[in-house]
Amino acid sequence: MKYPCIFTDIDIIDENFPPDMADLVMESDGSRCFGVIYKPQGEGPHPTILLLHGFPGSERNFDLAQILRRAGFNVIVFHYRGSWGSEGDFSFQNVLDDTERMIEMLLSDDWARDLRIQKDSMILMGHSMGGFSALINGSKNSSIKYVISIAGYNLGVVAKELGRDRDHYIKTKQMFEECIVPLKGTGVNVLFDEINGRKEDWDLNNLSFSGKDQNILLISGSRDAVSEPELHHDPLYGKLSSNAHDPLNVQQVILDATHSFHSKRVSLAEVILDWLSKRDLVPE
Repeated sequence: MKYPCIFTDIDIIDENFPPDMADLVMESDGSRCFGVIYKPQGEGPHPTILLLHGFPGSERNFDLAQILRRAGFNVIVFHYRGSWGSEGDFSFQNVLDDTERMIEMLLSDDWARDLRIQKDSMILMGHSMGGFSALINGSKNSSIKYVISIAGYNLGVVAKELGRDRDHYIKTKQMFEECIVPLKGTGVNVLFDEINGRKEDWDLNNLSFSGKDQNILLISGSRDAVSEPELHHDPLYGKLSSNAHDPLNVQQVILDATHSFHSKRVSLAEVILDWLSKRDLVPE
């Protein structure tokens, strides 16, 4: 296999800077959001991945976090307001704002120094709703050069489909009812109202990336019944690849997998590492 970090432990431990982890607490609009950083070994600074979980975050992709940490990356996973013990109320806008706030903190001089972050090698990577947040925030911040969306969930398209497809409405309502159980301060109707009010703003097909050297990877599962490729992936890839400053900056990979890639976790890791390696981001 091309990447031993997928299945092999570290042979020689750096006694001064061993692999480690630490709790993180970030304040967002007066509420504390809780997370963790997986630290690779070595003094660094290290390229850093902000790994954004989906809605509600039952799948947090910690296997990818461990693999990427062994590959030499800092990996940060945190919980948005109102989710999984973080303070405040959950909303999709808060997801976007909390992601923006975390980027701001990670790139601050104090956090970058203390966490040994290589500030010019920040990667936003998100699954499902996390992919939505990664793409929205990446489009707003030209200093973020690398964005990876895994089964990205296009909330704007979902809102538009709610009003014209009864089956889609029933399916989405049932999914939201199941997902809000671990969340605070929200409800299905509240979330539906929120996305209905932002149909155009939150349609990823309307995104424009301003950075000429920004790189985007879109990963989709061909059997995904949540972020259906024909709604969430194909139109977005077509739009971004046709409008990109350099078409090579936007790449798609489609795996024979469902929404959480349960049967393709190794393949998923290989795809991500391949893409990072081609951009000289994987530490030697």
